[in-house]
Amino acid sequence: MEAGYYQLYENNVEENDDVTLMEATYIQHLGMALDWGGSAYYVRDRANGEGGPSVLGQGLNSILTGYNGTYRFPFGADPYKADVAWLGTFFGYNSQYMMSPWFANGFVNVNVGSARSYAGNLVKRDISILGLGANLRAGYRYGQTPNDALIVDLLYTSGDPNGASDDKYAGVLTGNMWGTPAALYISHGGYLLFPHANVVNRYISAVTDISNLGYGILGGTLNLSRDFVPNKLQGKLGTAMAWSNVKPTGGGDFMGVEANGKVAYQLGPFMSVELHGAYLWLGDFFDSPTVNGGFEQRPVDPFTAFLAFKWLMF
Repeated sequence: MEAGYYQLYENNVEENDDVTLMEATYIQHLGMALDWGGSAYYVRDRANGEGGPSVLGQGLNSILTGYNGTYRFPFGADPYKADVAWLGTFFGYNSQYMMSPWFANGFVNVNVGSARSYAGNLVKRDISILGLGANLRAGYRYGQTPNDALIVDLLYTSGDPNGASDDKYAGVLTGNMWGTPAALYISHGGYLLFPHANVVNRYISAVTDISNLGYGILGGTLNLSRDFVPNKLQGKLGTAMAWSNVKPTGGGDFMGVEANGKVAYQLGPFMSVELHGAYLWLGDFFDSPTVNGGFEQRPVDPFTAFLAFKWLMF
């Protein structure tokens, strides 16, 4: 059992104008290979967009939402109060890859809450929040090392075709509304469709936040890796694909398909040199000026190639 209380940003110490986070997590070992647990998170937002990273602010109506690819609530400059909770369950089977060649883990989270904007002391808008997110990662270890594996990673988040225009928001909220980056989805093996961790200053991709601007998403990755020399020389081939659960104006639901690869050489303990490459074929989702930066045509398909040196020092 774990519980915590965190003050995300301190604004004016004499005022009730901060964002606080509370969390509780419980995990139960059901056997040698199976774990199950539950979690509850609660954010109390009274900051009205103040604080946060740099000039971007924080919260439901801040510039930060557009920067991180989340949904921006239509409060404008009106003050607001938000109470948001995440209630979920998760499991893990053979997480250390030692009890069986098969392994899996996943979660289901329900996002509930409300956000209210004010005109003076009167409630101007009262928006209810009810969203759903789920993830399943499963694989098969066919060789000697953990890198000799085939892994599939699937993701679903609900979306809302009307945004919050009907005072109901059916998408999901993440920590990316209050920090940057604050909700890292980087363990999937993708590079361009979903964010990758090997970046200089911040991570960015076609789907930077799993809420996908409030449209929701259905997608996943497939990765085949192998140690050509055990614990020394590794290679990986992967692909990623995604669909938006809501079509943006002027666009479709297919977001794109990615192909990627990696070769890594282990120089020593916690030290490696790696060559990475990826190409993303954008889908008709990006025909929409709403999501492509205001252009009337689809952007050019992106690609990346880079050399990385990793050294974990203690």
